[in-house]
Amino acid sequence: MLSLTLAWIFTQCIRGTVETPLQSSAGDPSIYQQSNISVAAGVQIQCDGARFGHNPDLADCRMALTRIPVARTKITFMDRTKEPPEPRPGQNIEGLPFRVMGPEARCYVQVILSDDVESGSASMGEIDHAASELVTKCAWERNSGGVATRIGGDNNLAVVLGKYEPSIRCQGTLVNKVHCPAILWDMPAGTERELFYPDTDRRRQVALPIVLRTYGGGCIMRIFTARNSDFTSWYKIWEAGIAVYYVCVRDGRGGIYSGLGESHNLYVAMSGLRPVSGTSSLDFEDGWKNSSLTGTELQKDRG
Repeated sequence: MLSLTLAWIFTQCIRGTVETPLQSSAGDPSIYQQSNISVAAGVQIQCDGARFGHNPDLADCRMALTRIPVARTKITFMDRTKEPPEPRPGQNIEGLPFRVMGPEARCYVQVILSDDVESGSASMGEIDHAASELVTKCAWERNSGGVATRIGGDNNLAVVLGKYEPSIRCQGTLVNKVHCPAILWDMPAGTERELFYPDTDRRRQVALPIVLRTYGGGCIMRIFTARNSDFTSWYKIWEAGIAVYYVCVRDGRGGIYSGLGESHNLYVAMSGLRPVSGTSSLDFEDGWKNSSLTGTELQKDRG
């Protein structure tokens, strides 16, 4: 099990559309073509509106930056679906995907792996610096998203600034919002296209409704459909959950994302209510309490 430093980062934030998964984008050699590239303070910046969105919300991008804590501790990032190696003394191993967003969820900053590597290392301070350069060079100067490379010294990580277009409605009060990052950190996030179906549909792949919850039901995510089956991936569901978190949950409200899936039939809701009986359920521990980053190294977000 990977340690949950990044989920702990979400809790610090509480206190204060890309059509293909970003990992695939990072693996596309075209992302490193020499057109539209600038270098600032050792970080290579490429603005690419076609891949990461045109006209991202600049105010939301700037707010997304305030969700990144400034920390000097080096973190080794890797795909969280893979078994991590035994950490060396003092090494912090954390899983991807990892994303922060502005309060409207119209702009995001995401850490990804570069081509054909299994891991990469950087501090949150280095990620914050790369994201700040992206906001200045791409969102502000060129009205587009972009990607920053040469991150962290080993050059195995990239930071993406992208546009997102959510369909979210906040509702009710969520008392135990501090528990919700545990779901977003541990939930499936695979990129495979799967069929999500209601109980009445016999084309079985992923049965709905599904409830993901922290132990004790302090926070739950419910994935459901009003009527029809639809195709999507767990990665897209994770994206929707992250957006609901930043728009609603972070402010102590429940929220629902509508219109997910290829035919827009799926919904993702987060709340503090306990699930009803008869639903598929997965439990997650509040692992952020055991963060590998403690003390003064990890500071509160700047928002």
